Amino acid sequence: MKRIFLFLLLSFGLILQAQNSFRPAHIDSLLNLLETNNKLMVSVSLTKNDQVIYSNTSGFRDLENNLRTDIKTVYRIGSITKMFTSVMILQLVDNGQIKLRSCQ
Repeated sequence: MKRIFLFLLLSFGLILQAQNSFRPAHIDSLLNLLETNNKLMVSVSLTKNDQVIYSNTSGFRDLENNLRTDIKTVYRIGSITKMFTSVMILQLVDNGQIKLRSCQ
């Protein structure tokens, strides 16, 4: 599940970076596919020049009571901070601020 989430997170960035035109329907269809298979509970907001250009939620915050997620849903992040740390380190490598080397 964590691998799927990481793949999707990176895919969103690549989709937006590779295209000149933004297609919210593409993101909506991906979120709907994952929700249909009960694989996801997420809130997504994308900004450009300090303006929100896309915002959507998907999934259920409480399955027993059939309560859907909304923009104010609070998520448990678990151990996802490792992923953010990895991304930030690789951004520093891309900017030439640090170098990666193998420890032997």
